[in-house]
Formats: sequence, C-alpha cells, structure tokens
Amino acid sequence: MSSQFYGRKLSIKGVNVNNATDKQLILKEDFDNGNTIYYDVNGVPNVLLGNRLKNTANGLASNQGGFFVGKPGIDVTQATNSQLIFNSGNDVFKIVVSGTTTIPGRTLSTSSSYFDTIQIAHGLPYVPIMQAYGLVTYNAVFNNTLPVQLLTGYATLPFDGISPFAGVGNLQTFLIKAITDATNVYFTYFYQTNGSGSYTFPAVPIKYYLLQETAT
Repeated sequence: MSSQFYGRKLSIKGVNVNNATDKQLILKEDFDNGNTIYYDVNGVPNVLLGNRLKNTANGLASNQGGFFVGKPGIDVTQATNSQLIFNSGNDVFKIVVSGTTTIPGRTLSTSSSYFDTIQIAHGLPYVPIMQAYGLVTYNAVFNNTLPVQLLTGYATLPFDGISPFAGVGNLQTFLIKAITDATNVYFTYFYQTNGSGSYTFPAVPIKYYLLQETAT
C-alpha cells in the first residue's frame, strides 16, 4: 500500500493543511482505514467514527467498527476499553417509554392499613426493564444525632420507609413497589399507622422509564 494519504484533512487555523502534522489537525477522514478522527485542542485524537484499528497499545483482538470517545487527553486510537468514555460496542440502555403517575394520598385512622395497585399499559411487545422514582418527603437523622431533619427528593423505587412523612410523634410506614410484565407497569403502595393516632399520607408523584438494551 502506498504511504500517500487518501482522504480529507482539516487543519487548525493558520496551518497549511498540506504540511500539517496530525497534532495540527481538527479532523482527518482516512478512506484507506475507513474512519474519521476528531482532534481536541491539544492535537490529541479524541473521537473516532468508523474502523478502530487493532494495535499493541489498545489490545484489540481485531479491528473494531463503531463510535468511540477517549477520556480527556487519551489517544482514542491507542486507548484500551477502560480508557474510553463511550464505546458503541458496549451494552447500553435506551429509554423507549417514559411516563408519570401519582400515588394518591389517603387518611388512615389509628392502627389501620391500606394497599392498592396502579396499573398502566406500556404498549411494548416484550417485558421491559424499568427505572422508577417517587418524590417523597421523609425524616432523616445524620450521625445518629437529633433533631430529625425533613428531606424531600426523588427516591429510587422500591421505597420502604418508616415515618417517611412529617408526623406528630406517630410512627407511619409507607411502601411503594414498581414492577413490569409483558403488558403493564404496576405501582403497588401500602400505608400503615400505629396506635398513636390517625395520619394523612400525602400524594406521591412518580416518574418512570422503560428501557431497551441496545448493543452490537
């Protein structure tokens, strides 16, 4: 194969592209190797689209096609897989459905409980993986030291808390579980009060994401 370059190059401002070294490039399309390489401000090849050639440094068993991004300062053509920020050949999850719902609030009398399930059709032809979060307010103790601090934020489901809401000395239990099957997503919730008095559990907004594995 001739050493003459066959492709297209774009150099940094003020540099003649015909005389530019690789470190003076912004972009290089190599038609022989079948890839496009983008260089960072320091002249390091950081992004590669197309065929990543095997070499001694990157330890590839064979050439690897795809989209690759190296960590800052790392030559993407020489990088091992652990030195890549992104490798399109790795398994990733794609959000295919997202939605919201609300766990309804409810007032319970002393020493009582209540449970129910919200069912939502997802419309997918398979059983998806789900990530779900509930916007809850709960009591937290730091360093085993009182007073209790009230925190509000999104908690990963399932959420299982004792006294998750601001009570008046009562002990309340609240549980939300999220599952999926081939047809629906389900949010099962459970409220319980002890013998110290009635309690009104507030509504809890839910965000959920259904995922599909995408990999080569």
